[in-house]
Amino acid sequence: MIPALSRKRAGMETSRRQFILILLAGVLGVAVVALIDLVTGAEMRAFPFYLIPIIYVAWHLGSPSALILALFAALSIAVTDRLAGKQYAQPLAEYWNIFAEYVTFSFTAYLIAKQAQQRRAAEQLASADPLTGIQNRRAFYESVSAELRRARRYAHTLTIAYLDLDDFKSLNDNLGHSVGDEALLTFVGVAQSLIRDVDMLGRIGGDEFSILFPETSAEEAQAVLERLILCAESEFRRRAWSVTVSCGAVAFVDLPNSAQELIDYADRCMYEVKRSGKNGVRVYIQDSPISP
Repeated sequence: MIPALSRKRAGMETSRRQFILILLAGVLGVAVVALIDLVTGAEMRAFPFYLIPIIYVAWHLGSPSALILALFAALSIAVTDRLAGKQYAQPLAEYWNIFAEYVTFSFTAYLIAKQAQQRRAAEQLASADPLTGIQNRRAFYESVSAELRRARRYAHTLTIAYLDLDDFKSLNDNLGHSVGDEALLTFVGVAQSLIRDVDMLGRIGGDEFSILFPETSAEEAQAVLERLILCAESEFRRRAWSVTVSCGAVAFVDLPNSAQELIDYADRCMYEVKRSGKNGVRVYIQDSPISP
């Protein structure tokens, strides 16, 4: 497995590249519209079309980048007017036009960025577990379905783990639900610190969780899961909680037909660990369907 720091850096590099590409697309879009504006002259203004790249950047990158692009667009219009030889009767008219165009562009950018932010927040609320902030059951199943299709298309190995907190009900009953919630948050924090950015962690329900490891072998997944079990147990013991973790995982070569089958296989493996005494990890390599 790639070390956690390297994984985070790789994710940051991808985000940085996407940011640069979107911003460059916006700048190029404004430049193209400005060129069209210059060629067509004063008789055919391209003013509304400057909004297209500004809206695109505002939607994907937010207000700060879009406001910079809005200023670039307003200045581009001023440059095209000068190159076209446009004359102003009032000395301040040119600067007023730049200001008015910038206000129009920036206000539009602000509204679009706000709408995008609200939409993402709504999507996050719909897909996130309210306590832990990770994917809820529905969102996790959707992610697994998408990854299953990708794995089947490119013939990649897919490993999925199912984890359950042992004796969690006793912790809730004896110390209260607030301590139980803290235990769940502690487990999620440990898990997130050990898995990759491309791995998917979901809360299936109660004290049950699942982790999807794309393009990951059984050996690689087992190394991470064993460390996860040990680190979680250490954190629980440090807080004097009598809780451990049972984990079953399956590395699929012959992929099943649905996300439900994928998760059910891992769930059954987890219960094998439960029946064997709890507090452990068992990883299977699955190259043929598991018999009922």
